[in-house]
Amino acid sequence: MQFDLYSAYGVSILYPASWRVELNPASKKLEGDVVFHSPEKDKLYVSWGPLEKARQKFEGVEKHAEYSVERIRRSRDVSGFEVSETKHSNVNGHEAVFTVVKFGVSPPGMFGFKGRPSPKRVYSMHLYCEDSSRYLVVYTLCSEEGSEQTLELTKKCVNSLKCHNGAIDL
Repeated sequence: MQFDLYSAYGVSILYPASWRVELNPASKKLEGDVVFHSPEKDKLYVSWGPLEKARQKFEGVEKHAEYSVERIRRSRDVSGFEVSETKHSNVNGHEAVFTVVKFGVSPPGMFGFKGRPSPKRVYSMHLYCEDSSRYLVVYTLCSEEGSEQTLELTKKCVNSLKCHNGAIDL
């Protein structure tokens, strides 16, 4: 698979060359997000924000990751929720928390009856970057079929992440 390099605001990541890139137009150096869209409708999100804001809300990167998982669990149409993996790793010199969550999403139904849940997975990585004074979250939401392939792809992208690229003088 071919990869391209995305870089903006000192954040860079490799992404599959066949995927479409969508930067949130409101993004700034300190806070923003970008979404990479696959032809199969999978999405890889990269979000960043002020580290100070995250530190005021959470005791650390692990609590931040737990909060994100809990938000999914509490979502209205989620069923069969399971955290299948939580792992600590090192990304770009920072402690990172990697989480895999499995769940079903019930489609809206008619007359109060919901359809059969569609199995989904979320792969997420949270880290705090002192060098750029930002937190970063990378996550992928995908369907159950092909999820192992998506997990490997997400890991490749996360491993390429640079959260504090320096500016270049010309």
